[in-house]
Amino acid sequence: MVSSMDPRSLNRFCAYRASLIWLVPTVLLLVLCLPAPAAAVVCTAEVDRQKVAVGDQIVLTVSVQGAFAGGPDVVLPSIVGVDVRSGGTNQSFSFVNNEVQASVAYTFYLRPTIERGFTVPALPIVVDGREYKTQPITIEVLPAGTQSEPARGSPDPVGAPSPSNSPNQPRKGRADSAGGPGDEVFISTTVDKERVYVGEQLVLSFKYYRQSNPLDNPQYNPSRTEGFWREDLPPESHYRRTVAGRNYLVTEIKYALFPTRSGELVIEPAELSFPEDLFSRFFSSRRRQRGPRILRTDPITVNVLPLPTPQPENFSGIVANRVTLAASVDRDSVPRGEPVGLKVTLNANGFLQSLDELSIEVPDGVRLHDATSDLRKDTARGVLLSRYAVEKVLVPSQEGNTELAPVSLSYFDPTRGQYETARSRGVSFHVTPSDLPVAGDEASGFLRTEIARLGNDLAFVHAAGERLRRRQAPLVASWGWWAVALSPLLALVFVRLALNRRQQLLRDPVGTRRRQALTTARRVLQDARDTTEPAARLSAAARAITGFVADRCDRLPAALSTADVEQYATALGCEETGRKLSGILVSSDQTRFGGAVDAVAGDRDVDALERVATLLAELEKAANRQQPSDRSLRLWSVATLIVALVAVGGSEPVRAQETGTGTAVGPAPGPDPIRLVAEGNRAYTDGDIEAALRKYQHALAQGVNDAVLHYNLGNAYARTGRLGKAIVCYLRAERLDPRNQDIKTNLAWVRAHIRDLELSSGQLPPVVAQLYGLGRSLSLDQWSVVLLLVLWPTAVLIAWTWYRGHVDYRLRRWLITCAALLTVAIAIVGWRWYDERVRNLAVVVVNGVAVRSGPAESFPVVFEIHDGLTLTWRGERDGWSQVGLGGDWVGWVPGGSVDQVR
Repeated sequence: MVSSMDPRSLNRFCAYRASLIWLVPTVLLLVLCLPAPAAAVVCTAEVDRQKVAVGDQIVLTVSVQGAFAGGPDVVLPSIVGVDVRSGGTNQSFSFVNNEVQASVAYTFYLRPTIERGFTVPALPIVVDGREYKTQPITIEVLPAGTQSEPARGSPDPVGAPSPSNSPNQPRKGRADSAGGPGDEVFISTTVDKERVYVGEQLVLSFKYYRQSNPLDNPQYNPSRTEGFWREDLPPESHYRRTVAGRNYLVTEIKYALFPTRSGELVIEPAELSFPEDLFSRFFSSRRRQRGPRILRTDPITVNVLPLPTPQPENFSGIVANRVTLAASVDRDSVPRGEPVGLKVTLNANGFLQSLDELSIEVPDGVRLHDATSDLRKDTARGVLLSRYAVEKVLVPSQEGNTELAPVSLSYFDPTRGQYETARSRGVSFHVTPSDLPVAGDEASGFLRTEIARLGNDLAFVHAAGERLRRRQAPLVASWGWWAVALSPLLALVFVRLALNRRQQLLRDPVGTRRRQALTTARRVLQDARDTTEPAARLSAAARAITGFVADRCDRLPAALSTADVEQYATALGCEETGRKLSGILVSSDQTRFGGAVDAVAGDRDVDALERVATLLAELEKAANRQQPSDRSLRLWSVATLIVALVAVGGSEPVRAQETGTGTAVGPAPGPDPIRLVAEGNRAYTDGDIEAALRKYQHALAQGVNDAVLHYNLGNAYARTGRLGKAIVCYLRAERLDPRNQDIKTNLAWVRAHIRDLELSSGQLPPVVAQLYGLGRSLSLDQWSVVLLLVLWPTAVLIAWTWYRGHVDYRLRRWLITCAALLTVAIAIVGWRWYDERVRNLAVVVVNGVAVRSGPAESFPVVFEIHDGLTLTWRGERDGWSQVGLGGDWVGWVPGGSVDQVR
């Protein structure tokens, strides 16, 4: 019996094998490159007060937040002289950045019984087998009857074992009609404080407890708060909480209330009405159908105190305990007559809606003009935070250092019960000389629309990032880039070889039959294990033996004899195996034709089939050892894996670079270049340009080749009047960061001030200008990465086309698109390589130089050029540089009169 694989199945098998060969190295690379996950679990412990009288209650909240699977284990040890009770657990879950974030809060109620301070120890918390610890908390215990410290953010009183919840005392914030702990549904309304000042913020919380979600959503009518200015505190929160031994789903809605008058103000009840459900309407009698169920809380009375008198003259009307003021200017140095932006920001946990204006004083010689103002509100830790930002425009008319007085604001602190003053830091800026006229000498302010642009100046220096670029050669010059670029080509060769191998297999049915001989024999033996007849098992063993040898020798199974099997095994060097197989064949023949069955009884069990499979496997192994193996696919697989590993681990060594003076230096040991750039920026800001130059050049000598450093160095050269050196630095920075607008602006500003302006300016045709702009939109390194990103999909599409054997309309469209993008990317990378690495630019760095027809003083002068002109550098000879402007404008200048951009 000959079993062969159809061509379609063979195609799938070859494709599956090729994908496995690529999958293993790819998975290895991904595993090596992926960072290890970091645990993010935060455990905290906090109390609502740290000063409490004997018998009063302290609420301890232990929170565990982060990504964890198991439930945290929190145990509060016993404390001498303190009654400790558990108040339940609050759990919530959220899905952030494809990760489940859990939050668990454990509440404990502490009541000191003796007048002695105590410490809540550092609590060990076990999360997913790892132990965390909270910070210890010290509690001061006052004598009985002493006023305790006000609670910070009172927790939900429902279920708390406090004196206010005892049966003999009324419970504030919840009426009997609102239900209570133990009911299936109940509601509560609470405030964080019941004694406040006019304008002080208090938080009103409405909580809806339910053991399961009802079929119909209830209708919520919030409390009426007459006499208060109310602001919502989103978002609406949902969590679980254990109250009175039962688990509840809790929905909490918060409001920020600001009383507008003194006296006793009443917060009216909140209502929650449940419509009658379909089940009650159908099964209940008419007498029991009483309409919707309504839950209603008790009203809450708040005692509002008036603000103390007398009030300060500059009292702003703000009542808050956290108020900050900050002032800043948009630049530290400005030419006389140009505008400076001033921004003042006020942050408070109070109500800023009624704030009129911030008082800003400016010195003489500075005019103040209004710009914009912005009031924003935010919610943090369950309270309302307000942010008021004011922007002004200052126009200085006098040179020198200008200092602005700190902005101050008077407010009332309800925690301390007294008026306080918030002040910002004073700001200053330096006014440099300018020949620009001052628009308007009137002392009174004018509208912002009257401010006109009086002139242009250099954009300010840039701050250095966390890292500065040190690589000198472009990415396309590194062997790592070439390894990544050649990997798809090697992959295509591998795919082509694999497909050719598959086609050879399809054209060679004899070879296919030979390779599948053992698989076919094992299938016959497996089918024989399901039968219980000994004769059928021996017959299957005989068929497997003769079928295997026939498939390996390309013969018919019926034409094979026992001697042929022994002869085939002997040719492979397995005489003993051949004798065992021939013995099994003889036993099978005896059984089938009524021979001595008892003599072969040992071969009638399943073990005989296993021995046949083992013997055939030995013949298969011996046959494979005698045949030459095709190692081409393996070699290409290993080569591709090596190239991929080289691409991942390859890096370009730092090579020597050219400084602004034209000398080659390498990375030298010294101070941190980032600190040198920061010190240079400080010196530049203070007006010490020469010190800034020294700092920048020192950083350049450390082997730094970063756009920020070249840009700042160009600014320093431009400030000292060395326009040529500034242009060299700007061109270097532009090659590294071509989309930086400040580099383009400063380069255009400097070129507008050079003497040979008509020689440096030129207009390109519209189409050429657009192509030029496209090529200049990214740096050479960025275009090299784009080329790789286009090259790999193109290779994948080509391989897929080879595998399918034909190209349909959609695949053809994708191939044309990728081929066009690849052609454009290759053209741009080649042009940028030629422009930056082959064609070299030079800039004149002296006031003026004569261009001669030869490299010596004896040659006549062809033309003269001046500082800042950009030329094409063609070579060097005997200390002279050959430069050109295009066409016949070619000559020689002394080497020190020009600097190369590369």
